[in-house]
Formats: sequence, C-alpha cells, structure tokens
Amino acid sequence: MIELHVHFIRAASQYDLLSLDPESLVAASYLQLLKAGEWHIVPSDPSSSPDGELPFIKDGLERYSASSILPHLLRSAPLKLSRADIADGRAFHSLLDTTLLPLTLHSLYSLPLNWGFVRPLIAGDLPFPTRFYRPEQLRQAAKYIVDATHPEWWGLGGEAEKEEEEERRRKKAMLETGAEGWKARKDDERKEGKERIKKAFGESKIASAAREVFLALESTLAASSTPYFLSSPEPTPLDAHLSALLSVALFLPLPTPLLSDLVNASYPRLWSHANLLRRILWSERPPPPVVAPTPLNWGATAADFLPTWAWGPSEGTVRRSEKDKKKTKKEQEFETKRWMFAGVVSIGLLGWALGTGAILLPGRPGIWGMTDEEEEEGEWVYAD
Repeated sequence: MIELHVHFIRAASQYDLLSLDPESLVAASYLQLLKAGEWHIVPSDPSSSPDGELPFIKDGLERYSASSILPHLLRSAPLKLSRADIADGRAFHSLLDTTLLPLTLHSLYSLPLNWGFVRPLIAGDLPFPTRFYRPEQLRQAAKYIVDATHPEWWGLGGEAEKEEEEERRRKKAMLETGAEGWKARKDDERKEGKERIKKAFGESKIASAAREVFLALESTLAASSTPYFLSSPEPTPLDAHLSALLSVALFLPLPTPLLSDLVNASYPRLWSHANLLRRILWSERPPPPVVAPTPLNWGATAADFLPTWAWGPSEGTVRRSEKDKKKTKKEQEFETKRWMFAGVVSIGLLGWALGTGAILLPGRPGIWGMTDEEEEEGEWVYAD
C-alpha cells in the first residue's frame, strides 16, 4: 500500500476536497487515477520528507518527493499515448507548474481576504503550539514558489500584513476624539481610497495573467476530439493535474473568487473538465485518516520554553548513587529555589494558554474564534 504524506487539513472535507494544499491534491489525483485503491493518506511533517517538503509518497522502503511521484507511478502504469503526445504532455505539465500553480497559490495565500479565510482552516486541527507557526510556514513556502516564477505577483491585489495593520490603525482612530481624531479619520479615508485603487489595479494584472493561461488551456481542450487532453479516450495525468489545481480555486468559497469568476464567466470547457474529473476521480475516495487529538504534555512543553538548568539533569545524565555524599545546605537551598522557579513559570504558562485559547475550555471559542468541535527526475514510461 502506497502512503501519501501530506499536510492533512480536516477542514477540506467541508468543501468536498481531499486537501486544501494544491500540490498535495495534485499528488492525490495522480494516485487516484493510476493506483486507485492502492494508497492511503498519512498526516505527516516536512522533516520526514526526502527533500524537507510535502507532499511525498512512500512505496515500500522508497520515498519519492513531489517532483518524482508521477515518473515513479508511470513506471508501473505506462501511458497509452504516442511519443509525440507524451512529449506534449510533459510540456503542458511544466506550463501548469509555472503558471496555474503560482496563480492558485497567489489566490489562496497572497490575496488578503482569501488568506484570512484559509488561515483558520489550516490552524484549526493543528495541536498547540504548531497552530501558531505552521500556517505561516505554508504561506512562506507558497510565496517562494510564486516568487520563483513570477516575482512581481506577490502583493498584487493587496498585502495581508499591511491591511491588518491598517485595520488596527483605523480602529484606534475611531476611538480618538477632538481635532486629532477628525484629522486621523480623514487621512484614513484618503489612504483607503488610494489603496482601493491600487488593489483593483493589482487584481486586474493577476486577472490578465490568468486569462492568458485559461485561454491556452481552453483552446487545447477545444482541439481535442475527446473530453480529455491529447484526444485520449480516458483521463491522463495531465487531466488530473489541471483538475486538481482548478478544484482548489473553484470549489472553495473564497471571499475574493478571482479565478473562479473568470472560469465561470468565460471558460466553460475548463469548468466542465474540472467537474468531470471530480466525478471520475472522487466518486469513491479513500477514507480520511483518523487523526487522534494530540494530548498536551505540559512537562515537555514547558521544558521547551525553559532553560535546561530549571529542570536539572535529565534521565541518562550523571546520577547520584547511594554512596554519594549528602547534599550541603547551600545545595539544598539552590535546588528548592530552582523548583520554585520552575513551578511559577509552569503556572504562568498554563494561565497564558487558558487565557489565549491555546487550551480550549468547553463552550469557549479558541484561537480565531474556533471551538473544539468545529527532483529527482524520473523517466517517463510510454507504450507504443
């Protein structure tokens, strides 16, 4: 049984998606197309990946990073396409990776309202303290991919951090009175107008880039004699690749549905293709993994925040034997004070966690308002 290691986000099932991460959904679509019933999902961490990133698959004793998944799968499931069609397919895979993938990542992680929607979904199922830093790690990884191919895109359509700061400043200005408060509010109105124009201009540039990509894909599908790429009688990995990337943009109820609005309005073949592949691939999906809640080990958590001397030597370090001399009075006083300090810090850490929602109490909202209920390049194999 092949293992697909991903950032498992339980909230994706609310929208009938296997994952909110575009690259993870692409890998899952390859497996569902070529190895249906022979794989399952494993919630994982990037540290276990061969290249330090997710997704990756484990097939037997071997691990394959994201760029090697499809070549590996095709060794045992060769495509029934000509050499020319396979070459065209590889070119289109590259096109998707350098255009549609950055567009999708930009939509999820760069557009401020969309990031405000996605971030709580990612953080909701993560244990403490991972929920504080994992969403931002995923966002920085997305920014790296976007910047590598289109460095001018990130920030077009608004900047999340800047908008959050502006919102805090507006709220502060609303509380101010007198001439200073009136002047601050007027300044905010002028800046808001300029930012609105800048944001609309940025969104128009992203929309223009998306139209070029969508038009090329729409025209290619129109030239095919079947509903699939390359006039194939059955779905190909290229079809799975495209549908996975489009599904994240089309079926998530994003506050700024820039890409889905374009597809719905002007590219009917892309919309029909995404829905067709969705039905073919996911009418029977693998059961989601059972993710048991991670119990919070306060001893281990506090030890991560406190210096080692606060806890004394750990097991396995030098120990005192029964023949050791009795502790002096100063040593006893030092040890007492050390444990008193550790106790105070532990109580303070517990109070902070309860106060901020890191530990959820029954009926009390947690962080972001959520409750506890809520390339190793391979060779492509072809068949003549």
